[in-house]
Amino acid sequence: MRSYLGITAHVIVQQNDGRQPSEVTCNLQPLLLSFQRFVGPHSGENISSVFEEVLHSNDIKNKVDYIVTDNAANMKAAFETKFNVPLNNYDDQNLCDTEDEDDAMWEDLPDGDDQFQIEVILGSPSNQRLSCFAHTLQLVVGDGIKAISGSLAKSIAKVSRLSTLLHRSTIFKER
Repeated sequence: MRSYLGITAHVIVQQNDGRQPSEVTCNLQPLLLSFQRFVGPHSGENISSVFEEVLHSNDIKNKVDYIVTDNAANMKAAFETKFNVPLNNYDDQNLCDTEDEDDAMWEDLPDGDDQFQIEVILGSPSNQRLSCFAHTLQLVVGDGIKAISGSLAKSIAKVSRLSTLLHRSTIFKER
């Protein structure tokens, strides 16, 4: 029942391993920058202040190209005002609108295209806030479950009430 803010970085690391310069490989490396208790209101201003402190303490503020968050209004505000990160156009679009969708985007990349994709990402404009696809998918699944009528919805409601009781009751916590 406490709030935490976790900040991770995903960096592209070039590895040569004694090879020719044309044979340099790039790997994505995740790093946990901060995982701390978040005290106070979850306002955009407070979130951006903590985020700025983490960037400053790691001396990486000028190295941040993309910020991935959920779609909550406080997260959008945190990175729009403090870091002048423009909201991308995808947040307000209907994700189910596939009228103009290019089917090729769903195909796997052929082997060897990873390096090309990394170069495209490195050359693209920086300082963008992106929406987390996994979080958006979770919201879609949650909405789908809510839309289900009948016994499944009733069962989920009962489990939800039981879970709430378990989190609030010290008697159940001690068992």
